[in-house]
Amino acid sequence: MKTWLSIFLPTDEYKRQRILVFIAEGGALIALAQFLSLLIGPFESSLVPLISIGIFVFYVTIRYISSGIEYTEVATQKDYNKERKNIFRSSLSFGAIFTVFNFFTQRGDFLIIEPIMMGLLATLFFFLFSWLSLKRSFNKNRELMDE
Repeated sequence: MKTWLSIFLPTDEYKRQRILVFIAEGGALIALAQFLSLLIGPFESSLVPLISIGIFVFYVTIRYISSGIEYTEVATQKDYNKERKNIFRSSLSFGAIFTVFNFFTQRGDFLIIEPIMMGLLATLFFFLFSWLSLKRSFNKNRELMDE
């Protein structure tokens, strides 16, 4: 299937199809959220699109993480441990870079702890999402090997 999204999608056909399904489901949720916002009542005009985009991004991300399709090559305990170490290192690198950028983008009076806490939270979420995806992929790959 050729689409303009192809430049953002993986080359693996199974992954590509699954991600397109997640995006389509997210689009349906956006339509539902827009319809419900019309039924419920008046909202701030800029709030509804922000909430809809947030729902879309959150849904697609959670579906991708829980699907177990990210780490297709991790099927043994050795591969799992190696990839877990890589995730830990990349999480720490991301957290350090995020914290440094956060220091430089803060304006005015701010507590020194704010950018550090933001960096720690970003690092924690990055690690948790990556680790959960790895764990789901590992379990799914082990099940496929056992069959």
